[in-house]
Amino acid sequence: MLVEPPVMFTDHRTRMFEILLGKPWLSLLIALILVVASSVGAGFLHFRSDERVFFASDNPDLARLETFEARYGKDDTLLLLIEAKTGDLVTPERLTAMATIVDDLWTMSMVKRVDAPTNFQIASGDGEGLVIDQLWRLGDPTDTPSLERLRERAQQTDLLMGRLLTEDFRTALVALKFRIPPDQVAQASEGLTGELRNHVAQWREAYPELTFRISGSMALNTTFGEASAQDSALLIPLMFVVLLALLWLMVGSLVPVLISFTVITAAIASALGVGGYLGVPMTSVSVAAPFVITIVAVCDTVHFAFAAAEARHKGHDRRAAVIHAAKMTAWPVLLASLTTAVGFFSLLFSDSPPFAHLGLLCGLGTVFAYIYAMTIGPALLTLIPWKGREALVRFGPAIGRVAGWAARRPFPAMLLALIPALGAAAFIGNNRLDDRYVHYFDERFEFRRDADALNRTLGGFYTLEYDLPSPADAGVSNPGYLTALDRFGQWMRAQPEVTHVANHADRIKMVHRAMLDGAAEAYRVPADPAIAAQLLALYEMRLPFGMDLREQVTADRSASRMTVALKDVSTAETLALANRASAWIAREAPLLSSGSEATGTTTMFAHIGMRNIENMVLGTSLEFAVVGGMLLLAFRSFWMTGVAMVANILPAIAALGGWGLLVGEVGMAVAAVVAVTLGIVVDDTIHSMTALRRARARGLRSAELAREAFTEIGPGMLATTVCLAAGFFTLALSGFQINAWLGLMTGIVIVIAVIFDLLFIPAAFTLLSKKDA
Repeated sequence: MLVEPPVMFTDHRTRMFEILLGKPWLSLLIALILVVASSVGAGFLHFRSDERVFFASDNPDLARLETFEARYGKDDTLLLLIEAKTGDLVTPERLTAMATIVDDLWTMSMVKRVDAPTNFQIASGDGEGLVIDQLWRLGDPTDTPSLERLRERAQQTDLLMGRLLTEDFRTALVALKFRIPPDQVAQASEGLTGELRNHVAQWREAYPELTFRISGSMALNTTFGEASAQDSALLIPLMFVVLLALLWLMVGSLVPVLISFTVITAAIASALGVGGYLGVPMTSVSVAAPFVITIVAVCDTVHFAFAAAEARHKGHDRRAAVIHAAKMTAWPVLLASLTTAVGFFSLLFSDSPPFAHLGLLCGLGTVFAYIYAMTIGPALLTLIPWKGREALVRFGPAIGRVAGWAARRPFPAMLLALIPALGAAAFIGNNRLDDRYVHYFDERFEFRRDADALNRTLGGFYTLEYDLPSPADAGVSNPGYLTALDRFGQWMRAQPEVTHVANHADRIKMVHRAMLDGAAEAYRVPADPAIAAQLLALYEMRLPFGMDLREQVTADRSASRMTVALKDVSTAETLALANRASAWIAREAPLLSSGSEATGTTTMFAHIGMRNIENMVLGTSLEFAVVGGMLLLAFRSFWMTGVAMVANILPAIAALGGWGLLVGEVGMAVAAVVAVTLGIVVDDTIHSMTALRRARARGLRSAELAREAFTEIGPGMLATTVCLAAGFFTLALSGFQINAWLGLMTGIVIVIAVIFDLLFIPAAFTLLSKKDA
């Protein structure tokens, strides 16, 4: 038989509210104390905008990169792309401009190295020995023969062409590297990016024939911060306006709207405050927490406000209306809040800390939203004069008729819900993981436009880094090592994903050719290790300050670095290339096998999506178990619990399948969709099942039962669906892809879920309710 909720929510469910409403000012005081005590912690919040915030301290890819950086230094870079609007850069005026720009860049704060085509260190021979000098400096001749020799020297230098200069000489790249204390990366990124932007603004006026674009890891970090600030400044106010306007239209009174605003503000402040106490950093992902808390808090107040407005519409005074609302909503809203919080807390299993932080803050916000909705809300509704009209009440009969039809024709109704959902779910395999971090930002961001321009011309925003140790005691001058290194580099250059390869063998070959007066056949690895060691020593001795090889060769000369620049390829293609490279080394160059695994920021992001999904499988499984257990305790019925779980899991699967059919690309956000949506969409399911049980307890049967139940809760269900969908679709307007996709996919799941609530649940209830008869 069907069992009602626990006693405290049946005959005595209003006792707590009668006590609170007897002393509403005391209720408000207690809530105020809780708000103040918890929100003070918000002062401890800090913002992290560096890309490494996406990786936990025990992430193996991060550990590998940190080991690499301990040997070769950390690449905190800004990239300046300079492009000729017409012609190319090899003219007296443009070479002068580029050399002047490089000189200006050396004056920037914390700069340790500036690499550009003009100051690239070219090795040549003068008949008497080795000469190392930059490609072009201020004062060098600019007559036509001299410029043609410059082009020829550049074209012969593999380390330069395709990386710092395009083959058509139209586009150049200037790479700036900075020496930044680890605890100042975020602040320094914003400051140095801003400093370079100021320089660029001046150069655009001074050199109107040139186009300037800014990219690099520090510009990326700065844009993470800008995306968060933009969402906070624009979308949060927009969401407040949209949701509160919808609530006013639906309830017909400003008082519930103001109460909702109070509950939302209190819940956000408390959640962020507790997050501050716990040391949770705000990131471009967790900054979405106030959005989600706002949506959840509005839905809590919607249920209560609708029930109270209905009572006021029937002539009850304010106190009686509030007690009626408590009797109708306290239990289902509590259960819905608990399941929603469990859904958010399951994100703590995410391999990416920002998603874990988002889950923690949203889970806390859900708990606080319920507390304040059931304390501040009833107290203010009792104290402040108001009249309510349930604007959506006229939709109740129509919703009831739909549910009644589903109960009267259960098999067609279930097929109508299941066939499209299962059909869409069949395309879930079309989704491919792709976490290209440049694509996290849409084209409204200057960084995205500039990075796309870099990838179109030179490529190389994405790179694979290799730390390639030489055999024991052999050193990087060993001919066998250099030959293997050269062969690996040549193989990499032949791969379709690659735009450029820089390795130590290319440098030795360049110097060897110069020592033999530039003979083309001398561009090879010397067979004598002593000669190779001598060439390396001569080259290093002649390098100017700030242009040494410490970032290319280890201090003990036991290993060298190889950097592979990539096109704008997907993370799947990146991983496929890295795997092919490892297999090639194992097969063709076992001498390099100890360094066959690629590292770098690109590979970290290439792995994070799958790692996140793998970790969230456990988190989501536990969420299913906990939510299922809670529903089982609430409904005391296995079949009702099963129906509720199916009605809330299938919409998420269908949405992901539809996404695979229409978009086909998913990133880190996909790991959070099922976990987040299960907790949210179960809200309407709980109210639906509770209403059906109440109608059944009154002796109603089949179609009449479903019609009466959904006529009663239909307006509230429609209101929460509208608010949830509107809120998450507002989040989909974000220029930050992770938040936009999370908002869009969640909104789609919510719409699909309400269809299941209207068709699948009444049909399943009719077919299976005889088990509890």
